[in-house]
Amino acid sequence: MKNFRIFYFLVPAFLIAGEIQASEIPGTVSEIQGDEVTIVTDSKILPNRGDNVTIYFVLPGTQDEISVGAGKVSAVDAGAIKAKIENAAGEVAKNQKARITSDYPTDQTAVLNSGTPVDATSVPTPCSYLPGSVMQWDQASQKNTCVCPDGYEWNKARTGCRFSKAVLFQWANCGRLAGSTPVWQEDNERVFCQCPPGTAVNADGTACVFSSEMQLLAQTDCSMYPGTVPAWDRVTQRPGCTCPAGLQWNGTSCIPSAQPLIQPSAPPAQPSQSSGQPSDDQALYLG
Repeated sequence: MKNFRIFYFLVPAFLIAGEIQASEIPGTVSEIQGDEVTIVTDSKILPNRGDNVTIYFVLPGTQDEISVGAGKVSAVDAGAIKAKIENAAGEVAKNQKARITSDYPTDQTAVLNSGTPVDATSVPTPCSYLPGSVMQWDQASQKNTCVCPDGYEWNKARTGCRFSKAVLFQWANCGRLAGSTPVWQEDNERVFCQCPPGTAVNADGTACVFSSEMQLLAQTDCSMYPGTVPAWDRVTQRPGCTCPAGLQWNGTSCIPSAQPLIQPSAPPAQPSQSSGQPSDDQALYLG
């Protein structure tokens, strides 16, 4: 009986020592797709698949919590937590609060500061609080650290990784704005196409033109030639009137290019502002 009594008292001690203190991870619903929600969190610990999730909101002016749904974590990736709602007691909506209960959460800080190389696949996204980054062993500091993969670099706030400047410049397509060059915009951390000094984007947003060209084009009157529009002649370096793309001049007006010319003729001249007669220095050209 003596041995039995000792064993009897040791069992509860063992059970108490083995009890798990669950952690609560706060978050906010950022997206809803069917019965799956995306939850974002600033917590330095992350849950595991299968952890319980409660979606709720707080009544305005009170501290009363109203539960609208419950489910389980389905995925943890890139700083966002996916959860599948299994029991909806109300309407789950964006910006509602989320509470995740995890018995074995991942402490990202502990993982990163550990002195042992860690396989990134062995823990749920330890660098997910820095979107786009991946964990890598730093031989110099003998610690796990979050780094940006090839083709990416830290954003200026160092809160995540974005495409590197080199990649963004490589992707920049400034051919859509003739005469422009790609330029880095620090405020928005992006590449945009900029016209050279002394020039500006033309009216249809397709090319950079000298400011004087825009002024002359604005003063060009093409009403004498039905369907034509002002355009700059790169050969003569002066404004004229031409048919828009897909149209051609038939001698009296602009018609679809597929139609035969009714009256083939040389392009008429633009009338002089003073006499109303065609002027050789303001000739209409067909662009």
